[in-house]
Amino acid sequence: MRERSGRGALIATTVVFGVVLTAANVIGLALLTEKLHAPGFILGGPGLAGKIAAASSNLYSQYPAYFWLFFALPLVLFGFTALLIGLRGDSGAPATAAPATPAAADRGTRALQLLGILQQEGRLIDFLEEDIDAYSDDQVGAAARTVHGGCRKALHERMRIRRVHDADDGAAVEIGADYDPLRVRLTGNVHGQPPFRGTLEHGGWQVTDLRLPDLTGGDPAVLAPAEVEIP
Repeated sequence: MRERSGRGALIATTVVFGVVLTAANVIGLALLTEKLHAPGFILGGPGLAGKIAAASSNLYSQYPAYFWLFFALPLVLFGFTALLIGLRGDSGAPATAAPATPAAADRGTRALQLLGILQQEGRLIDFLEEDIDAYSDDQVGAAARTVHGGCRKALHERMRIRRVHDADDGAAVEIGADYDPLRVRLTGNVHGQPPFRGTLEHGGWQVTDLRLPDLTGGDPAVLAPAEVEIP
């Protein structure tokens, strides 16, 4: 509402300024053309409005090109500017990025929370951030077994996970016409209309229950605090 009021005031100011400038242009040019420099005219003597009207009429009849240049051009320019201001405000594009909704902010915080849990119990981030090129396959395998056990335990304690498709990987399956593209992704030579028959490459995963602890104070972006041992 405040943004609309400010935009309306800006449009009104632009239009008024254009009208005033147009009137000043016409009156000034009329004065120069008619050479109305009598003291009574300058000081606002009787018949001032009539003198201005007569001078403007003479200006239009003698120099129509100049009249329209100084009269129409300012109105057109400032009117077009006011129109652009109005269209820019009504385009639907917000001037600033819309703040995240509470639901979106909560999902982001929960994702960071889960990542922090995987780091705490499975050292997942330590493993992913480690440069493993210098280690042998046996060393990497031993470390991966430790990370796997901790992360698997963390997941099973806080969520229930099941396959999207119950068939075993490699089994022949049929996908009906009512399939959900978000739950089943078709690959390979896809053409024609369902039902589709193919081989299940991967059964997918879905969360059926989530039991994350309540959020507490603190920065959710800190996935694991730095640890300092004091001797």
